[in-house]
Amino acid sequence: MRCFIGVPVDTALALTLVDARDHLVKMMPGAGPAAVPAANFHMTLAFLGDVDPAVFDPIYALLHAVAGRFDVFAQPLTSVHQFPHKAARILAAEGPPVDDLLVMRQQLFAGLSALPLTLKKASALRPHVTLARMQRAVVPPPSQVIDAALRVDSLVLYASKVQQTRRRYRMLRRAELNRA
Repeated sequence: MRCFIGVPVDTALALTLVDARDHLVKMMPGAGPAAVPAANFHMTLAFLGDVDPAVFDPIYALLHAVAGRFDVFAQPLTSVHQFPHKAARILAAEGPPVDDLLVMRQQLFAGLSALPLTLKKASALRPHVTLARMQRAVVPPPSQVIDAALRVDSLVLYASKVQQTRRRYRMLRRAELNRA
């Protein structure tokens, strides 16, 4: 089963992101944008690839251990634009990583490396939430400044499944951060 670890997006932020996305999508009808359903909004911290369900319990133990080391914090999202570069076909909300997110991700990868998983080397973290996928990039790309923040209050092990042409993400396990 294809899996990843991420941070879910709450309803209030999802509504803000949908408004920003819909505003920009209207400016790029030739791109053939396909909106990501708000129920699928998340911030990915680690792609795990195909995971044997026998490894779910150790992954959950790791999520719980890492989550227990952090108080809830905010990850800013400052703009909506084509991602990861101006000629890309993804529309995402992105912001500069806060220290807690960087340390959390580092701890996750340290723990995941001890499990029977085939992980790709962790690239530099660019915190983002994917909002739409486009058939074609738009040049010059539209963008929008936003003032939003993702409330990092839990770590989730997600399963990813492609149904026809749509991706569907299902929460398998959730570990809560400390409430201050």
